[in-house]
Amino acid sequence: MTCAGRLLLFFLVVFAARLSLSETTISDDGDHDERDERQIYIVYLGHLPSSDVSESEYGLSAVEFAHQDLLNQVLDDSSSASDRILRSYKRSLNGFAARLTEKEANELSSKDNVVSVFPSRTHELLTTRSWDFLGLPQTPPPELPLQGEVIVGMLDTGIWPNSPSFSDDGFSPPPSRWKGICQNFTCNNKIIGARAYMEGSTDGLSPLDEQGHGSHTASTVAGRAVSNVSFDGLATGVARGAVPGARLAIYKVCWSGGGCGEADILAAFDDAIADGVDVISFSIGSSEPSQYFESAQAIGSFHAMRRGVLTSASAGNSGLRGGHDCNVAPWMLSVAASSIDRQFIVRLVLGNGETIVGIAINTSPTIVNAKIAYPTGGSCDPDDLGGAYKGKIVLCPPQNGGGLNGPLIAGAAGMVIVARSPDVASKLPLPGLTELEDRTELSFVFLPSSQLRHVEPRTAADPAAAFVTYSCLCALLSCLSDLRCGVALLYLLAPNLPPAPKLLGPHPVQPPPVDALTFLPLMEDAAVAPYLIIFSNLIHPRFDAHCSSPPAKAPGTTRSTWSSLVKRSISNPVATLERGETTVNPQVPVAASFSSPGPNLITPGILKPDLSAPGINILASWSPLASPEALYNIISGTSMSCPHASGAAAYVKSFHHDWSPAMIMSALITSVTLMNTPGNSNTTSFKYGAGQLNPVKAHDPGLVYDASESDYVAMLCTQGYNATQLGLITGSNTTVCPGGSTAGSPSDLNYPTMAARVEPGKNFTVSFPRTVTNVRAASDTYDLKIIIAIEASKDIAIDVSPSKLEFSAQNQKISFTVTVSGVAPLDGQVYSAAIVWYNDEHEVRSPVVVYASADW
Repeated sequence: MTCAGRLLLFFLVVFAARLSLSETTISDDGDHDERDERQIYIVYLGHLPSSDVSESEYGLSAVEFAHQDLLNQVLDDSSSASDRILRSYKRSLNGFAARLTEKEANELSSKDNVVSVFPSRTHELLTTRSWDFLGLPQTPPPELPLQGEVIVGMLDTGIWPNSPSFSDDGFSPPPSRWKGICQNFTCNNKIIGARAYMEGSTDGLSPLDEQGHGSHTASTVAGRAVSNVSFDGLATGVARGAVPGARLAIYKVCWSGGGCGEADILAAFDDAIADGVDVISFSIGSSEPSQYFESAQAIGSFHAMRRGVLTSASAGNSGLRGGHDCNVAPWMLSVAASSIDRQFIVRLVLGNGETIVGIAINTSPTIVNAKIAYPTGGSCDPDDLGGAYKGKIVLCPPQNGGGLNGPLIAGAAGMVIVARSPDVASKLPLPGLTELEDRTELSFVFLPSSQLRHVEPRTAADPAAAFVTYSCLCALLSCLSDLRCGVALLYLLAPNLPPAPKLLGPHPVQPPPVDALTFLPLMEDAAVAPYLIIFSNLIHPRFDAHCSSPPAKAPGTTRSTWSSLVKRSISNPVATLERGETTVNPQVPVAASFSSPGPNLITPGILKPDLSAPGINILASWSPLASPEALYNIISGTSMSCPHASGAAAYVKSFHHDWSPAMIMSALITSVTLMNTPGNSNTTSFKYGAGQLNPVKAHDPGLVYDASESDYVAMLCTQGYNATQLGLITGSNTTVCPGGSTAGSPSDLNYPTMAARVEPGKNFTVSFPRTVTNVRAASDTYDLKIIIAIEASKDIAIDVSPSKLEFSAQNQKISFTVTVSGVAPLDGQVYSAAIVWYNDEHEVRSPVVVYASADW
């Protein structure tokens, strides 16, 4: 019998835990010729020259005429600008979306009055307990009228208006300043505006939510208090938003199967700002950031800031790799995700009595003494499973989604899978759980129990060993001891690593050091020894030059390798799968594994994300048009953390309607709950920002760091933008960049956090000029605390001058300078510190982060 015949079942899968948001380009239209090359581009022209958008006798405004005239200058075929332009941005900013060839786009970008031309990319969508956990009490009746003056614009998938969370009982009419409309939608005094956009058009489109996401985020921000809400008995309690008295304006820009087009995102910003919203909530993103004026959300939020509107945005769901926070403009709030003190667990009791505790949203009855089945082909894909699994609990290796429906189609009773994120409870197609795989042993072997025998590990000196490794992120499967097997399969796990051949010859390759791996031969007989190669440090988020430690497991759960799970159940291959339950998670707040970390790749001197908010297992309103068919659902993501911050911003706005977006951001950032706790020992401020949102403290911060449009323009000067470009953006002929276009540093921006990228291992000195505004009592004094993390204290020193702030009037401003000096950390390392202005009533904390450049 050949090696292939003797090898009954052998499957190795190694899985790097990171979620990435796909980013594609909206497809072009047309069937032939040059039309096949066209795609949607955004042509950004900066400041809107006039608020006059009245129509001419031809039905076009002066702005629209100008857009067509500009586009006609580059068209050399028979088409006209009116046919090409999909949307003119003419209410809050100046620009248009059009179908162009690359050549036409390049010609337009060379025009003097054009700021930027870029493809319209397609982005992706990135509670009963969360507000209680954050310490925000239910809104007392006297505060509801204050909240009724606040309008939150939701750029999302629409809304389900019939949810009890969006009732308008007791609401007065909308504020008189409101200019929004309801298109193909019946509004009420809670939902006061609703629009929908698709490829620049609004014709015939419904703002009804068919995905559930938009209803979930909207109710997290401003849902009414609804008692006795749960998801099929899990997480029972009162569902409510931060500002249940606030109004909602809905801008549907995301569609099932179509993503969220940037042309539509910018159209929604254009309308929302002009309609009169106070806060924009944007739970949308991509896998990485874009240059500020080549990003619809950065452009839209800049013009929102100019009108006094704060934009709160998701950091992204790209997981462990640094530099993937996708919404990093300093005029928008970037929100990471963290946990709350609630989790959903499921117990799997093996036939030998041992219990495995995993996580899932499992509301099905307990399954008693069902047989455990291992996929004969090592795969749970529907095409690989047959009828042999009916009524069994199937153990599935980690895979990319396709295998989740396989056990369901095969008639299995339950399933156990490997968690992509060790902290997220998911609703599976069948009763089941996600096992929290120990990522130092990401290895999975599926053999018949009768053939499974333990053999003592061999060493890397074994002449049969042949393997290849790239940055600890590759694994090799090979019939190494029988050269008749011929080839070995190589699985690359890191998307940015150099390509490698899929098939390797039988000749051994020099192995890595012995301590980097372990061999566990699982032998069918003495002649055939397939090797299971286990890499000890597999996750590589590129925060240092070595493979880093894996993320922490969720409290209250167990960790086990699948090979040990198989061996533990061999004596009696049956198990009981219990119904899920809600338990308390004491180790909180903890940064979510999926949340995209910094540093800020566009402006390294600005710390992003700004802060963290609950984003794991959040229960909120849902749409019955979506799956599952429910009025409330539990989901996770920075899409869930963003509306918590948006709601907190609206909460602060309800008390301080005249505060600028920067003042509200400052209040939120400097009042956080610290996250430098044992549960976050393997993370830094790049993962969770200043800390976890604390809305109660934020509404009375004591001091704030304010910034105006001119401050952001000065920062843009240091980024290389020139006075001509910035003049187009601001609409001012007097815009200048002092001392040259790159004089100064982005770190000079009056931001509530401080960050500096320095050369690794070298002496450095950086300064941060800052100004705080007293928003509390007329006479107040603040003393200073300087906090430096233990690992950084021997290498850096911080000086603040002056070291005491004495105010004699409300709204008085006082400036100071923070100077950080010492020896820089090593490549990829981060030093953390903080300065804290305090008195008997307030603590105003600003994180200070120094990090060495690395290949993020």
